Amino acid sequence: CFSGASGDMLLGALLDVGLEVEDLRTDLERLAVSGYHLAEQQVTCNGLSGTHLRVDLTSEERPARTWPAIKRILQDSDLDPSVKERSLAVFQRIAEAEAKVHGTTIDRIHFHVIGAVDSLVDLVGFVCGLGRLGISEVYSSPLTFHHDLQYRLWVWHQGTSLGQRHPHLGGRTAPSVGGQGHRPGRPVARPWGTPWSD
Repeated sequence: CFSGASGDMLLGALLDVGLEVEDLRTDLERLAVSGYHLAEQQVTCNGLSGTHLRVDLTSEERPARTWPAIKRILQDSDLDPSVKERSLAVFQRIAEAEAKVHGTTIDRIHFHVIGAVDSLVDLVGFVCGLGRLGISEVYSSPLTFHHDLQYRLWVWHQGTSLGQRHPHLGGRTAPSVGGQGHRPGRPVARPWGTPWSD
């Protein structure tokens, strides 16, 4: 897997191995989240066929939910206890990662993408599907971590360390080298792992 898998890809894969879309709809009704419609479609891409399950939003409202808000939605739902437990565990891991990246606590994180209705349906729907199919473990190959991403993360880290900002790297900037023809505040390309000496 070179780039990971989106929620609709994961749900489509479960449908292709035996999950019934009506069973998925029944399970998701117990989540008590509205404003969406499931659309199933058979597609072929680059010679490979499969099921594409879209979560089409029927409402313009897309709140940025906090981790406590998502936790309440799941805990107050009528989902099977095992589905609640696994969904909560996934969201908590995401919250912890977001908090670490943004330098805050998990209770203060706002999920602008993962807290949206379609993301909730994707994630909880996948957990429901695993339960329906009796799947207890999921394996993935390591994600490719290409050089450009390594460099961007390194530049972002250097900029974060000095408290500077850059609009293209998560609002952060790396320090520039003064007196060497570089504009102030502009990231300077250096080999991966090379420390800033200025």
